[in-house]
Amino acid sequence: MSRDWLDKDFYAILGVSQDSTSDEIKKAYKKLARENHPDLNPGDIEAEKRFKEISEASSVLADEKKRQEYDQIRAMGSSGFGGFGGQGFNVDDFGDLLDESWKKKKELSKNISSEYIDEIYAKALNSGALGGKILGAGGGGFFLFYVKKDKINNFKRSLKNFMITDFKNIPDDSRVWIYQSNRDFTDLDIKIIKNKTTFFIDNWKAHGNDLQASYLIKERRFLVIAVNEKFNPIGGCSIDYSLQLVNDISNTINLDLLDRLLVNYRSENKIKSISLKDLKNKIKNRSFLPETIIFNTTVKTKKELSTDFELKISSSWLSKFF
Repeated sequence: MSRDWLDKDFYAILGVSQDSTSDEIKKAYKKLARENHPDLNPGDIEAEKRFKEISEASSVLADEKKRQEYDQIRAMGSSGFGGFGGQGFNVDDFGDLLDESWKKKKELSKNISSEYIDEIYAKALNSGALGGKILGAGGGGFFLFYVKKDKINNFKRSLKNFMITDFKNIPDDSRVWIYQSNRDFTDLDIKIIKNKTTFFIDNWKAHGNDLQASYLIKERRFLVIAVNEKFNPIGGCSIDYSLQLVNDISNTINLDLLDRLLVNYRSENKIKSISLKDLKNKIKNRSFLPETIIFNTTVKTKKELSTDFELKISSSWLSKFF
């Protein structure tokens, strides 16, 4: 989404109405693009400029999702916000209005927000935003913030710390650490883990540099933290900070996620836990089969997590006990 959408009337550029169909928009674009194409108007700077405007308008209006977002943004900047004190549109007043609207909605319903969203909103205001609003819903929702021009650069720098990278977007060669539980996480456990880990990763740095990191709760029993070291390498101190996070989570939910002498395995379509000492005894007594699937918490990368996380015990580092 471009922050200058509010100032551009893509419908007017293509000469169509806001309720035009996709076919009508495509037809208008093809006609105008043909008339203003640089190859047919060599040396015509105005035609070239017009062609770029037409292409941008089409790229937004021809995409259903982008068009919906564009319409929402345009609706927010329509005449309903344009007459503060008879001076026309005033971004400061608009920002204040958005901020008041946000607070009122939170008073009416707690469902529109969460601890994480509140943290993002507070950070945005502290970084120069005048106010904000959530547009869309679910996975397609996004924040719209209004920021003064002299605060934009600072806001952009701070923005990198607002949003956690989606785990699926972390490169396959990213480094991972896996922390395991001896029981399934409850819904409350998961909420606590998400809140604490999200806040931690949003502020995680290495030698003062931002880290591209993410996390995943797997099988309701494992916390996976990943870092893309090609973005910025991670140091020992930063790893120590992550261990402090895991220790904090462990104390809060009354679990030991740092127990390296714990082994999780599949049994009758369930995940069970056993201490390494007891596992050795079971292997010695032949009551633990080589075909048993165990969870390999020693994997080093996201790629290995997808290929080597579940292994037959005979193919894992535990095979030496057979």
